[in-house]
Amino acid sequence: MPARNRYAQYVLWLHAVVSGVFAILLLVSAGRLSVWVDWLWFDPTMTKMLGAALLALCTGSLLATRDPFKYRVVIQMEIVYTAATAVAVLYRLLRFSSTTPDFTWAVFVSCAIFCLLFSVTYPSAASSGDEAAAASVTTAQRVE
Repeated sequence: MPARNRYAQYVLWLHAVVSGVFAILLLVSAGRLSVWVDWLWFDPTMTKMLGAALLALCTGSLLATRDPFKYRVVIQMEIVYTAATAVAVLYRLLRFSSTTPDFTWAVFVSCAIFCLLFSVTYPSAASSGDEAAAASVTTAQRVE
């Protein structure tokens, strides 16, 4: 497996662990978590929905670790999700900084870092064994 795909696997494993831990916390003990991070506007339904979304992202990351090139759509989804979350949280931090809990900065930083890591380690066609095999078959067919 090419090095770029190996790095993508590491990022996917790390994201699966982080999102899995927070998904379980949000699904199982959202009330305690909201007190711990000083979450002023706690809504149990929305919190559980966020936990379910994080669990889905965790599952997608775990599936994509098998072959990052084959599961590029999962990585694209992760990039979009982390970028959109980082932008939304940054807006919240800049617009309502006096009422935003400090833990929100950790959410922003982690989303921005994962977005960057997913973008940098995104598997390309040149690094995939599947593409190379397909190209050799096509070349062999042309020769015949």
